[in-house]
Amino acid sequence: MKRITPLLLVLLACTALLHGEEGSSQPRPKDEANAWKVKVGDPAPNFTSTTLGGKLIKLANLLGSPVIVNFTSTGSPACKANTLKLVEIEAKYRDQGLKIMSVYLDTANKNVRMYEKTLGANWPVNQDGKILDNAAALNYGVSVIPTNVLVGKDGNILVLDLSDAQMDAEIQKAL
Repeated sequence: MKRITPLLLVLLACTALLHGEEGSSQPRPKDEANAWKVKVGDPAPNFTSTTLGGKLIKLANLLGSPVIVNFTSTGSPACKANTLKLVEIEAKYRDQGLKIMSVYLDTANKNVRMYEKTLGANWPVNQDGKILDNAAALNYGVSVIPTNVLVGKDGNILVLDLSDAQMDAEIQKAL
């Protein structure tokens, strides 16, 4: 019997949980929700990410700007669609101060870097190869991807599970 790799399990779970949806425009059914360890109004748990250029950035260093913390993977069609939406959103609101940090729940760092470049994303990436045991995912309580969390200029959580459909309105409020 062949062993199924952890990455394959994550990819299968993403596909099954998202029912083949191309994005996260609708709220998730209750049984597909994250087991949040934070709530709206809480300080966002800090973590460190690395840019594609190799520079270390802490979420706390981005205070003063709204930040989308994006939990994602390279193998899910829904995650890809969400990343493409974030590329569009980042270009639209970059000059107004919006920042994005992605937490990739994948095992291969090289694949994440190539994926981000291919899709046109150029923001800090957190990826430690621990999949759902990633420290940032654990601290937020994220177990379903893609998931976006909007953090306000003050570092407090404004929106948990920010959908594609909510992005423009919620970002405008946060700016």
